[in-house]
Amino acid sequence: SITLTSGDKYKNIFALSYDAGGIETDDLLVAGVAAADPAKQASTFNLGESVQFSSVKGNIDACAALILEECANIGIVSKVQAAFIVGTARHETGEFSLVVEQTTGDEYEGRTDIGNDQPGDGRKYIGRGFIQTTGKLNYTKLSQYLGLPLVENPDLLQQDARVSAKVIVYCIHNLFAVTGNVTAHNTYLQGDSLLS
Repeated sequence: SITLTSGDKYKNIFALSYDAGGIETDDLLVAGVAAADPAKQASTFNLGESVQFSSVKGNIDACAALILEECANIGIVSKVQAAFIVGTARHETGEFSLVVEQTTGDEYEGRTDIGNDQPGDGRKYIGRGFIQTTGKLNYTKLSQYLGLPLVENPDLLQQDARVSAKVIVYCIHNLFAVTGNVTAHNTYLQGDSLLS
């Protein structure tokens, strides 16, 4: 179960109490600061700066806080939608411990349906980040939508957790509607389940 309460440290940013493997935790997340231990989070990263994944790898509180901060930045006020995005990221990354797909990428070679039309694209555009962005087409679209150099530097999604947070929030909040995936978009709007 996911329990949400309002955060009071920052306006329109959510505090989240989540269920980790059936054990209810007491950690409340507020953008960039864990209410249970603010000093711990403050030493992990500062709001507004680039955040190296190595500094937050496996740290559910820190990673979720980055995602919640981005939710607030783009005006997501639904706690259910914010929880859906955090839950999806947590699932896709194995508790925020794997931010790059464990593959050579050979299975993506020649996959023109995901934009891999040049030799080496399969290896270059493997799944990365909180949402495991895969394929040159997706990296290209995200580069255009967000103004980030992801085609030239796809490693940004596995190096900078703040960039990855921006990507997953944008994708889940906007692209389901843009791509016409009505079922996925309705699931997100209602917060019914996680993506896999």
